Parts: sequence; structure tokens; C-alpha cells
Amino acid sequence: MKPQTKIRILAVALIVLFGLGTLVALVALVTGRADSQITFAALTDLGFIVGGVGLLKLRRWSWWLTIVLCGVSIAHLFWRMFTTLTPGTATKEAEIASYAVAGFYLGIGFFLTSDSVRKVFEGDDTNA
Repeated sequence: MKPQTKIRILAVALIVLFGLGTLVALVALVTGRADSQITFAALTDLGFIVGGVGLLKLRRWSWWLTIVLCGVSIAHLFWRMFTTLTPGTATKEAEIASYAVAGFYLGIGFFLTSDSVRKVFEGDDTNA
């Protein structure tokens, strides 16, 4: 499978997944149950949607945006885990899910920085 096809599949997955997350966050914001974590999640979700749309068009800025958002999301997850984690909660389902989400972001980051994908975005200066 061509790297461009893989990138477009990832773009559609990002738009769908983070679009659903944005809808959930917007419901929380409208009903008044949102806190700073949900607001941050809504903003990063919107960023991933914009990045996904740009990835569909194979734009270099969206490649960078998605990589940066993955890094920010991983840093945020680790910060939240290290500030709230206790020995009693380290194995709870919610905390274990955080490890899986961090792995998801790492997977996206590794895919986007692979040689074949990098060549797609670095080979064409019109995508700048």
C-alpha cells in the first residue's frame, strides 16, 4: 500500500475519532459539566480534526500539526498520570486506559515520522 493511501486512511480515522470526542466535549461544555481537562481535550480534538483534513490533502503543515499534537497529548497524559497516580490507583481501568491512549499517540507519531511518510511530505515543496 502506498504511503499516501495510509496517510489518508489515518486522516479519515483522526477526523472520525476526534470528531466524536469533540461532540462529547461540546455536550459537556453546553451542559455546564466541563472542567479544564475537558476544555483542553476539546481544543486538542479540534486540532486533530484540522490536522486530519490537512493530511487528506497531504499538506506539510498538517503533518507538523499532528506530530506536535501527539507530543503535547502524550506530555499532558504523563503529567496528569504523574500528578494524580497513587500506588492504589495505578492498576485501575481508567489509569490503564491512559497507558493505551499514550500508546495510540505514540503509534501515530511513529507512523508520521517513518521514512516513507516523511518522504511524502518533504519531497514536495508545494505542500509548505
